[in-house]
Amino acid sequence: MTLPCLATYGSLMPGKGTARALEELGGTWSRGIVHGHLSGHGRTLSVTLDVSGPPVPVYLFSSADLPRAWAALDAMEGPDFIRRDVQVETEAGPISAFIYVAAG
Repeated sequence: MTLPCLATYGSLMPGKGTARALEELGGTWSRGIVHGHLSGHGRTLSVTLDVSGPPVPVYLFSSADLPRAWAALDAMEGPDFIRRDVQVETEAGPISAFIYVAAG
């Protein structure tokens, strides 16, 4: 069974401002990449997914407790971001995950 995963690239990454919300769940971190384009900075950093775009490094958080946290994470990210499915390339092969992207 594969654990639910969240690909992070900004404030939810380990050691960043809102990563505590994930760390409190308990889980594991690994690295991977998605393809797209980063824009903005700080709290407004966002990724536009594009399979033909350059690689964007992400941290992948895996936890059995993610499903119970989705509503809180969605609220924390706010209306400017939506959660989408994405394939993350990892050393172990592709992994299905969610990622927050700019709404609209």
